[in-house]
Amino acid sequence: MPDLTLAELVALYLERHAATVRPRTIVVLRERLAYAVYAFGDVPPRELERMGGEIASWRTRLPEGSRYGVTQALRQALEAGVRWGFITRNPAKLAGRNPQPPPRTISAFTLAEVEAIAAELPPMYRPLSVFAAATGLRPEEWGALERRDIDRVPGVVTVRRTVSSGEVVDLGKTTRSRRQVPLSRRALGALDALPPRLDTPLLSRPRAAG
Repeated sequence: MPDLTLAELVALYLERHAATVRPRTIVVLRERLAYAVYAFGDVPPRELERMGGEIASWRTRLPEGSRYGVTQALRQALEAGVRWGFITRNPAKLAGRNPQPPPRTISAFTLAEVEAIAAELPPMYRPLSVFAAATGLRPEEWGALERRDIDRVPGVVTVRRTVSSGEVVDLGKTTRSRRQVPLSRRALGALDALPPRLDTPLLSRPRAAG
């Protein structure tokens, strides 16, 4: 295999990976891999195979909030190098474990707090805060809901799409990629309070100014 640097391997990985993922994924990977390119960009991957200790030390200097994602991106790029025959083993894995950070603590609002939030919103959007609290849907989920996702007979809402980087993205058609959430009376009441829209199928798309 031809000799190349880590920076060149990263560029090749991003180019080939872009054929199978969304552009936003490549943007995130490029941002994360920039840390490794800055530190080891001129080093050939074959030399990196013997630098597990240096990579482990480099990880400790990464921002705590970014450490997992940056390390994971480097692992993925180097694993592609293994598959393509540029290296025989992944030095980012040899550097040690890459534990995920603990999930953020979620604080639940009381009904009074939900009502207070709703009161601060324009009237047409007040039911959305009540609906979101009653269903527990994530903002990127309820922000992509359409009227056809609501099934009042069994009383469920089906999450079929999500908002990612400002775009509505359809989820897969398998049951693993979609989920159904039961609708309480409070959630149904909030839906009934939402005015029907003719300009969009989305429940929560803001109206155009003017």
